[in-house]
Amino acid sequence: MEQTDVKSFLEFLRDFFLSYSNLLKEITSLQKEHNIPDIQSYLSTINATDLQKSLSLLPPEQFQKVYKVMVEIDSMTPLKNPLELSHNERLDLINKLNMTIRELEQIVGVSKTTQIPTDLDRQLMERCKDKDYHDIVSNAFPLLEDRIRKRVGVDTSYYGTKLIDYTFNPKSGKLSLGDTDAEKEGAYLLFKGAMQFLRNSPLHTLAVAQDRNAGLKIIYMTDLLLKLLDKARDTTN
Repeated sequence: MEQTDVKSFLEFLRDFFLSYSNLLKEITSLQKEHNIPDIQSYLSTINATDLQKSLSLLPPEQFQKVYKVMVEIDSMTPLKNPLELSHNERLDLINKLNMTIRELEQIVGVSKTTQIPTDLDRQLMERCKDKDYHDIVSNAFPLLEDRIRKRVGVDTSYYGTKLIDYTFNPKSGKLSLGDTDAEKEGAYLLFKGAMQFLRNSPLHTLAVAQDRNAGLKIIYMTDLLLKLLDKARDTTN
């Protein structure tokens, strides 16, 4: 095996074991959250007839939502060892699972057990997927700025810290986050710090020594700021 082949193989092992480790973490967290010592034993105790009776007692609107999800689950490729599935079968199953997860979350709420957020902003993910750290920063923060501008009704002459000052300054800002003066100041500094440090530093150089994990953290941070923006209240300024 050539040296380059060895490197590729080791990179594959690294990522495979990382994915497998995350799967084990998810399963362990799932069992702990639901107090289930063994998942297969638990599933074997579920009686289909009793489950149908319980479902029939739900309010009609909720019953329709649950019934729709159950039909989707029934149509899925059997949930077996993913390595036994072909590439196309895995892609199809991923799409169906993601759709079903979103529908279940609408019914019973977002899971407490997940290691990876399932409600990340869709437009943010579309702009940042398969990008390196530099490109993630240069896609994520312009999206955040655009959302802020639309919220407060200004044009592109407002950007960076000027936009944050206009929007979240505790004394004159158009939006407010938090109930106390300290909380409002903290929210203002959070957005301003993200612009000054996380956004500006990578944009001033092409050589940014950051890995995929750092890029994911930027996505999560930007998603948090987007969600805080949605919660912000209009002020009378």
